[in-house]
Amino acid sequence: MQSSSKESFEQMFVEYLNEINPSLEYEKAFKAIVIDIWKNNLKGLDQNNEKLRKEIKDLELQRQKVFDLHQKEVYTDSEFIFQKDRICQKIAQKETMIFDKRTEEFNMEEALEYCFNFVRQTSKTWIDLEKDSEKRLRFQKFIFDDEILPFYGDKFGNAKLTPIYSIYQQYLADPTTLVTLPGIEPEFNP
Repeated sequence: MQSSSKESFEQMFVEYLNEINPSLEYEKAFKAIVIDIWKNNLKGLDQNNEKLRKEIKDLELQRQKVFDLHQKEVYTDSEFIFQKDRICQKIAQKETMIFDKRTEEFNMEEALEYCFNFVRQTSKTWIDLEKDSEKRLRFQKFIFDDEILPFYGDKFGNAKLTPIYSIYQQYLADPTTLVTLPGIEPEFNP
């Protein structure tokens, strides 16, 4: 590709990136919804953890009864070991189900701000990566799900965009779609 053709192509690509770049209005709405979902999930997480802790406490009481019954010689040694191991296994299962507090400490607002620092300036970021083709390619994969971006000589075609960009395109078509954030809500299975 000749120098002027390459520059023209790159200019069209930058213009395309500007077209798909989410607006500040969208960014604010997106962040508000994701943070609201995050907080609701954390509330559910706390409730689920509390329930699991209560179940563990009940199992620990059952385990103590097994020890007591063994001391009273109600259980044989093998029955004792079987009962104790069974309860200990249930306790271990419940403990692994408790979500670590580090999840709660995760700062969603910071994470979203970090993400939007790139998204907010898609074309600038792409231009800034001109001298590092490997990072530029990785950044493009952050934008496009497809390996190939259709180009029709004078404009770019519809590429499959990653969720943050595709949801913005849906939002442009119908701003009410942001309310449900299809494909973005974090999965939560207490």
